[in-house]
Amino acid sequence: MAICKVKDLNKTYKKQHNVINAIVKCNIEISAGECVAISGIKASGKTTLLRLLGGLERPTSGEVYINHHNITTFSDDELAIMRRDEIGYVFQNDSLIPELTVQENIILPTRLTRKKQDMAYYHDVIERLHINEVLPHYPNQLTINQMQSVIYARALVNNPKIIIVDEPSGFINQHIDKEILDFLLNTIYQYNKTLIMVTNDSEVSIFVDHIIRLKDGEIVEDRRIS
Repeated sequence: MAICKVKDLNKTYKKQHNVINAIVKCNIEISAGECVAISGIKASGKTTLLRLLGGLERPTSGEVYINHHNITTFSDDELAIMRRDEIGYVFQNDSLIPELTVQENIILPTRLTRKKQDMAYYHDVIERLHINEVLPHYPNQLTINQMQSVIYARALVNNPKIIIVDEPSGFINQHIDKEILDFLLNTIYQYNKTLIMVTNDSEVSIFVDHIIRLKDGEIVEDRRIS
């Protein structure tokens, strides 16, 4: 069953007098429970595609479906609710709120939704990420690796169906990379989530079910690993 689908997706930007075709006629179908790697050289359109799939940007033309809903027809408020309830995001420039403790940062998305926290799931996430002991700490008391783990916990605390990650191995050491990757893979399989990540890391790509490769905004490879 497709949890995410795009039809004839295009995204253009205007830069001075030039038109940049960031995404060109993309057609993609991602099944529930898949682990998907989006790859390509710099400026190939990877992050733009990721943001379109996650409802963070609107396409110039084409359609994006999440759980069979055409989110390109959603109002801004409807998009905000969809993003809050359905998708967990991790981007390289993510940061924590310095005035809040680690625990307060993690549970903030749940407070915004006003829905009851699934405590068993919450404890499972923080235990797998090894951040139990730093819950009362503030972000400036964390190591970079601890901070990254907290960012992942915050993205997942609402128990989203889809997890969107931009370069999971972008700025953490190899040992932590493996822990984060193991955590993500175990989470999607145990809780039947869908992981969509931008990565050019060949060691990460060997663990995925589905590879999408872009060049100049176009899909040049769309392959499922049997």
